[in-house]
Amino acid sequence: MKAQKYFTKGKLALACMVLLLGTAVWLNTRYTGALKDNNTKYMGEVAYVSSNDENAVAVSATPEESYFDSLKDKRDNAYKESVESLEEIINRSDSSPEEKKTANDTLALLIKRHTDETEIENVLTAKGFKNATVSIGDDSVSVAVKSEELTPAQSEQIRDAVTGQTLIEINKIKIITANG
Repeated sequence: MKAQKYFTKGKLALACMVLLLGTAVWLNTRYTGALKDNNTKYMGEVAYVSSNDENAVAVSATPEESYFDSLKDKRDNAYKESVESLEEIINRSDSSPEEKKTANDTLALLIKRHTDETEIENVLTAKGFKNATVSIGDDSVSVAVKSEELTPAQSEQIRDAVTGQTLIEINKIKIITANG
């Protein structure tokens, strides 16, 4: 009797992609300034730090336009690599039907997210935001826009653009501003 393989190349590749996607979501949450206590902060609220505070850290708030281009390039490269890996699983003859179905479902989700991100960025550009980068996660959306300060009306425009394209709840939308 032939021993059954539990870890095929397709399952291993899929596990690696899921791990990479999870890592990307964690890094996005960790480094986009996600609020630790959502009950005490409001979207667009600014915290000022006194220069006399000995725990204060100097932060550069003048990213260049290339910052947004870099974000988009990194996101697009990760998207392309994921699509190529999934297509490899789908087209490989030794992939099981379950692996192919999982890869197809994951590919459809990636394509939908990428399309939604691009559409939201286009809407934000049309609404007057010079640079905007959108990243859609499993249950949240991060939007980085070039602005020194957002008015409540601008924050509402961003939320409307996101909720018009996705099913993400308003409290799961993170808006990050970058001066430039």
